[in-house]
Amino acid sequence: MSASSELSELLDAFWNVGIRHALCGDFALGSFGIPRMDPETEVLIHKEDLPKLDDMLLDQGFTLRYRSANVSYFVKQKSELQSLNFVHASSEISQSMLERALDKPVFPEARLTRVVKPEDLIALKLQGTTGDLEARHKELIVIEALLAAGKKDVDWSKLAELFSLFDMATEFEGIQSRVKSEGRQL
Repeated sequence: MSASSELSELLDAFWNVGIRHALCGDFALGSFGIPRMDPETEVLIHKEDLPKLDDMLLDQGFTLRYRSANVSYFVKQKSELQSLNFVHASSEISQSMLERALDKPVFPEARLTRVVKPEDLIALKLQGTTGDLEARHKELIVIEALLAAGKKDVDWSKLAELFSLFDMATEFEGIQSRVKSEGRQL
């Protein structure tokens, strides 16, 4: 079974037991037309649903490799899913990301999948690069591609505030200028 099929079945099982979740990594990017580059799978999950998550994944043969207040990392032997990373939605802001998530066609012949909105995906990417200039450069390229793919459907004023929060207003202005220019091709 492919990683996509395994993940699709797993997310269906989340629905069945009431685990609030949304894709927030490269599978989410793929749903917006950006090629998937990272073999790891990232899912935003409501912190109150961690006990249900643990029961389900442990019953399916996954092993919890790491847990902090903010993330959980599961692996499974003989699985196409190399790893599962769960970002805990513990704050009001991250829980609202779950509430705003979009239902998108991510997997062929499967139900629609919850995916964080582009602005929220960008927020998570920026937060994840704090203090890591190499990762920040890579993520800015991905963010620009994401914005170019959906430039009509994003809240540019919210993005300006978000980039300012991370002291990246200059980077935002450059991205915005390039993406909004006519004939933008990536």
